[in-house]
Amino acid sequence: NLLSNYDASNIDQVAERMLEISTGNFRTDYEETFAAGLGGALEEVEASTRGQIISGPDVSFRTASEAVAIARVTETVQNKEIPTGRTFEYLMEITLIDTVDGGWKADRVEILSGKET
Repeated sequence: NLLSNYDASNIDQVAERMLEISTGNFRTDYEETFAAGLGGALEEVEASTRGQIISGPDVSFRTASEAVAIARVTETVQNKEIPTGRTFEYLMEITLIDTVDGGWKADRVEILSGKET
């Protein structure tokens, strides 16, 4: 839900929470994207997204400390240039790592397929 529900007014809080629940590759990529100005860009265009999981997540374990979750998501993206929004449906895969002391965290997030609806 955190990946697909935010708006320009709460992007800093979403980013902070996202970093708390991520690790490894995904955390590094997310930090770099924000450092490059993603938050400011979203605020400037008054971006927002509203999404929900429509099926899943289906979880399978690769090892005792690594799992993969797959979910089908629908998401509507809006900004000041597209106030009515555009809606997409996509299949998302999240690789999760058990960090033991920090619990399960997202290590990789990938969109496997998607289309505008």
